[in-house]
Amino acid sequence: MGQAGVPSLTLLVISTLITAKISVVGLPILFGADKLFDMLKTAINVPSTASCAIVLDNLN
Repeated sequence: MGQAGVPSLTLLVISTLITAKISVVGLPILFGADKLFDMLKTAINVPSTASCAIVLDNLN
């Protein structure tokens, strides 16, 4: 099975950066990359979960 879908995990990273008082100048790049990674995770997760369901259905 694929990884758990945790949308916009960047918000957690941002809160960590702000708490650690690290510069957040690159936030726009981080947001853009996060959206791309979210779409990539979904594109991988959906077919893998469907494939697993098909295999389990054929075992019964």
